[in-house]
Amino acid sequence: MLDARDQRLLAQLQKNSRQSNQELAARVGMSPSACWRRVDSLEKAGVIIRYTVLLDRAQAGFAMSAIIHVSLDRHDEKFVTQFVSRVKQRQNVSLRTIICASWSATWPPTTASLTISCSSFQAFAISGRMSC
Repeated sequence: MLDARDQRLLAQLQKNSRQSNQELAARVGMSPSACWRRVDSLEKAGVIIRYTVLLDRAQAGFAMSAIIHVSLDRHDEKFVTQFVSRVKQRQNVSLRTIICASWSATWPPTTASLTISCSSFQAFAISGRMSC
């Protein structure tokens, strides 16, 4: 169970995980050594899984997100894995999630959530295909 100090630490780390231990301790009203021990304990307990960065999507070339319907010729695991791999290799396209659902045996749709550059999406929208 997280106490109030742990919650304050986590809130500060979610705002800026690159701040120094000294800065973090000052922001949550703890000594640096106590702060470090708590963060270390949260990491070891699996509460903190990893540290990451947030991107300015436009600056990184991903100006928009799109949820698209993808029709695949086959829906076996190998083919879907190959599709995901090829999308991930494409420049200016980032596959965020892929959801596969089947409502009938004849029409198993696949929906992909992509972060994509405007030019890549425009090319896809015009052609109706995004060749992998």
